[in-house]
Amino acid sequence: MNDNEIEEYLQKGEYAGVIEGNYDYFCPLKLNEINNFVKSVGIYTNVEVIRGTDKDVDVLFNTYGTYINRIWPELSSSDRDTFQSTINKMAGRLVE
Repeated sequence: MNDNEIEEYLQKGEYAGVIEGNYDYFCPLKLNEINNFVKSVGIYTNVEVIRGTDKDVDVLFNTYGTYINRIWPELSSSDRDTFQSTINKMAGRLVE
């Protein structure tokens, strides 16, 4: 994915923030609210940000406190190696 494709990926879909592993309660988020959610809730516990579209739902990233731990944590190790460049670009965009 190039930078434009990453931006398009992030702009589409809906987001929700959850406490890591607890999907019973969630906070609907807009893309520009993700950073505030992580800063506000991440000081108390680890969180996950879930991205969904009409076609699928995936965990966009999880945190260790207020820091991003893994982008797409559900990827296998081999896929993670394959998509390392894209993951790094995504991390750069999310940290902005």
